[in-house]
Amino acid sequence: KGPIEHAWLNDVLIGLTFKAQPSENLSLVVNPEFNLSYPFPQEKNFVPSVRPFGSTTINEAYGKFLFGDSDNPLLSARLGMFLYKYSREVRNLGDYMFRTGTFPTYMVNYFDLPAARLLGLCLSSDFIPNLHADLLVTSEYTIFPFGDFSLAGIGSYRLFDAIELGGGIDLARIFPINNKLTS
Repeated sequence: KGPIEHAWLNDVLIGLTFKAQPSENLSLVVNPEFNLSYPFPQEKNFVPSVRPFGSTTINEAYGKFLFGDSDNPLLSARLGMFLYKYSREVRNLGDYMFRTGTFPTYMVNYFDLPAARLLGLCLSSDFIPNLHADLLVTSEYTIFPFGDFSLAGIGSYRLFDAIELGGGIDLARIFPINNKLTS
């Protein structure tokens, strides 16, 4: 017999998504996640190991407004906390523009979730045929110093329905909340 016999060692992650569409051009999304973790090793006199640990987080909570015709909008705006992914083909690794930093140096990577969870405003447009453009104003909420604002732009152009060229720039923390903490 080993120390792991008949023990729950995995985590349980449950996500619920609530969606509402108060008008043709406005939609609201709230997506809380609930996590239940089982500690290991389990020891009688070690308080953190005598019961499962639970936590709740907000995965997404945003409003989306479509400007113009809802079937072919001139512009869409998402405001709140949302998942952002700029490369449809990426499945495991990639999409690091918003998940890495230069100072402090860090990289956030979740297996099978190559997207960034952003807090802010995302303006998107597909109005010009074959051209997609996003403009983002985001606020840092996970890496210290908190609250700094960043400005980013991402665009892609599809040539001959065969090749897609894209690029972007992220002016990270260009508007610091407290200069002494950011510089």
